[in-house]
Amino acid sequence: MIVGGWRPARVAAASFAIGALYALEASLAGRPGVPTVLLQTLPFAVTLVAVVGLVGRVRAPRALG
Repeated sequence: MIVGGWRPARVAAASFAIGALYALEASLAGRPGVPTVLLQTLPFAVTLVAVVGLVGRVRAPRALG
């Protein structure tokens, strides 16, 4: 929700992007020369960078209390 700025379309796009990173990990796993640990941490690292970049800029809707 935070990454999408509390907007449903953006939340769906962010979820799709994170899912695509998981799919990329699955498709590249086992190939020589590709570090498995790096692939496994990629979705988490991208999410962390996105959330840190949005801190202070995104506010929850007032209706949530």
